[in-house]
Amino acid sequence: MVDRRQGVQGCRQGARLDRGGAAERRRDARGSAGAEGSAVSLRREALADPGEGRYYHADLVGLEVVNEQGEVLGSIKRLFTNGAQDVMEVSGEGKTRLLPWVPRW
Repeated sequence: MVDRRQGVQGCRQGARLDRGGAAERRRDARGSAGAEGSAVSLRREALADPGEGRYYHADLVGLEVVNEQGEVLGSIKRLFTNGAQDVMEVSGEGKTRLLPWVPRW
């Protein structure tokens, strides 16, 4: 999951949440067996720069999507991976579209 206000959330093998909500790193998968599926949060400032031409999904949510003809298709509601590529869910004018996030040709 991505939350632009709080940072990026997701699940990581080897991490768990204590009762206070702080993440603690485990040395192996056996030590984190009870935490499987737990949400892990990172502060935005703790994230590395994604690099040239790369983006965190949270940075793209809410951006307007315009096709090559200049038509506004809507705004990005969420991004997810289907195994082959990242996919944008774009909503606008009562329509929802799923568009692949691929490099420009």
